[in-house]
Amino acid sequence: MSRSALFVLFAMLLAACDPSPEGEVCASDSDCDDGHGCTIDACNVEGRCRHEPVSERCPGDDVCVVGRGCVAPGEADAGGRADGGGGFDGGPDYDGGPGHDAGGGEDGGGGFDGGPDYDAGPRPDAGSDPDGGAGACTEGQRRCRGTSLEVCRAGAYALEQECAIDCAVDRCVTSVTCTPSAYRCNGDVVEVCNTAGSAWLYVQRCAGSCAAGLCAGACAPSETRCNGDVVEVCGAGGASWSARETCTTFCTHGSCALAGLDVAANMDLDGDLVVDGDVLVRSGATLRSPSGRLSIRARNITVQAGGSIAVVARGVGPEGAGVDGFFCTGGFNGGSGGGHGTAGTVGPTGSSGRTCTNPGPAFGSATDSAVASGGPGGGVSGSSTPGSPGGGMLRLIASSRLDIAGQVTADGQPGQRAEGSSGLSTGGGAGGGILLAGDEVLVSGAISAQGAPTGGGTWGGNGGQGRIKILSGVMRSVTGSLTGAVVTQGILPPLFVTSSTHPDSSRFYNDDFPRVTVAWERSFPSRLGHYWLVDTTRYRVPTPATGAFVADDVVGIERSALVAGDNWVHLVSVDPMSMIGTVETAFRVRVNTTPPPISSASHASESAWSTNRDAFFSWTVPQGAEHYTGFLYVLDHYGDTVPTHADTRLPITQTTLLRSGLADGIWMLHVVSIDTHGYLTRNASHRQVRIGPDPGAGGMVGQIVDAVGAAPIAGARVRVNRGIVPNQTTNATGNYNFMNVPAGTWEVDVSAPGYVTMTRSVTIADGASVPLNVSLAPM
Repeated sequence: MSRSALFVLFAMLLAACDPSPEGEVCASDSDCDDGHGCTIDACNVEGRCRHEPVSERCPGDDVCVVGRGCVAPGEADAGGRADGGGGFDGGPDYDGGPGHDAGGGEDGGGGFDGGPDYDAGPRPDAGSDPDGGAGACTEGQRRCRGTSLEVCRAGAYALEQECAIDCAVDRCVTSVTCTPSAYRCNGDVVEVCNTAGSAWLYVQRCAGSCAAGLCAGACAPSETRCNGDVVEVCGAGGASWSARETCTTFCTHGSCALAGLDVAANMDLDGDLVVDGDVLVRSGATLRSPSGRLSIRARNITVQAGGSIAVVARGVGPEGAGVDGFFCTGGFNGGSGGGHGTAGTVGPTGSSGRTCTNPGPAFGSATDSAVASGGPGGGVSGSSTPGSPGGGMLRLIASSRLDIAGQVTADGQPGQRAEGSSGLSTGGGAGGGILLAGDEVLVSGAISAQGAPTGGGTWGGNGGQGRIKILSGVMRSVTGSLTGAVVTQGILPPLFVTSSTHPDSSRFYNDDFPRVTVAWERSFPSRLGHYWLVDTTRYRVPTPATGAFVADDVVGIERSALVAGDNWVHLVSVDPMSMIGTVETAFRVRVNTTPPPISSASHASESAWSTNRDAFFSWTVPQGAEHYTGFLYVLDHYGDTVPTHADTRLPITQTTLLRSGLADGIWMLHVVSIDTHGYLTRNASHRQVRIGPDPGAGGMVGQIVDAVGAAPIAGARVRVNRGIVPNQTTNATGNYNFMNVPAGTWEVDVSAPGYVTMTRSVTIADGASVPLNVSLAPM
């Protein structure tokens, strides 16, 4: 397809209807005449074009605040900024509160002596209703609660549908309109509207509840957060917040953004800096990062000729690490060089020339937006001299213009002579990672991410090249020098990608969720949209042939599109000329489908009867305890029970359970894990124990037929106590035959596609075969 044809296609996709006058029904502000806003998702008021939101549907004296819902009159000015202020480009006031809540009461319920199964308190998805509480309602009335659509049944709201993107005007919608920088509660998750007013971004999950865009309840002492432009700190008792500072700029990540940054003399800065304005590094001055990690976001960033930014070599992580040198049979090497954009090297070999070590491997990709520190060089076995670190990481991100006329460096550190090693040296560190991003990017100076050689000794290897990535929106000009690195240039993809459903890309989440929502900060103002895809590949750039186009800054991905393990959501931007980016940003979603496997030390065989009435169970945690907050269990007589949040909760530290004095019969323990976001696995682990003397066994036979025509039903499922013994399906003549069913009274259910399930109670005696023919009624 030609570029002009693509432009016409995207113009059609993005075309909007003529704006409506005041009072007309709307779905977003763009539907309304200038000066009018659409009161969408504001306290369940119907979406209409108005100058101001109305509050006639808020209860009592509460007032309506767009993006926050019904709040008490005294709280109307609290929480997120309703004026769209804040952010280096009018951007969101990111709250720096804690990430993942360890979950509610871990009281170790379920006594070891068969006592009561104490519930661990409210379900994790409970919390305040940002749209006016959970009081009495009119039958059939609908409302939005975050991205959930609820309907009133029997005087109370119940979940009707989880919306893929968002909920507004009492219905699921396919796009988002919100007030930039406004906060809201989505269940117990705090979200902030992005700078474009087109997506809700994850901020934090509340340990308790969420109200008016802020977490309520307990907090971590000395923790900080943003409440509008006020920095608040959690008190020593962990029960309340108090104001510490009012920002003259805006609050972000629990601190005030810098008003500006003018580097006229040498200066040291580290970490993630947000600037409400411009950054200027003047000629003759150096901005240095001693920690080797610096990220700056601002409106404009300029490094004048003769000015410089340098990140110190601090790369000591496992990625790309060189291997320690040593003496081997017939040869020897010093430490090998670290790897990054390219692999490091192995130094000269001694004696017979045999290579005793391997180089630090390359890592990362030339087709994504991520940057990292370089791999360290290897040390020398037996020496206390550490391997030389790789170059640091630098990110310069301008919402408008990035102009580098001076020097920017993230070089590796040279190797050195290793003490006590007979002259062997450490390997050189690999070059670091540099990201230069903006709507407009100009590079006329010198950018370096050079791997370092060995030095001060012999036989060491050299560090590999680093990575330099230059990404832009509408304009990019690179006339300067790019040294010692694998270079990536392209259209700027979204850099700040979040998920309110799966916020931590390092965590595993259980699979009982309806969908994944991924949202992002708009990559640059004039982008037409994005192509995206989800798969299990770490690096894969979406194209029109492999991906799907989205004009918005959020996508909803159905659970069925994900598999167990690592899933990657890949994003590229489409620029104003309909050119599709070749550089991606990828967001990882890790899915666990495995419930905790259960064993029993007291009843090792699931088929053997035992007079030991004290059943001892234990289980293990898939992927590690750090991904979970606890367990839920049920002990009953059914084969397929899956615990819910209403059942007994145990803390993550408890992986054993003793239930004593059990009555005669077949007992089943069912266990699921609870992850850090409150999700459970769709399936449970099941463990059977048989208590008491062996009652003997019998059988059950029969035929399943259609109740109307008496035709046999093939493939019907027959279960005894929902799988207490293996299920059976009927053959071509509708017949089934159970053998060796323990004697007793059991619940038998029969089901088949297109028929109403039938349930019967059947008593099976030792040595007897019970006939049970069932006629199923068509649906």
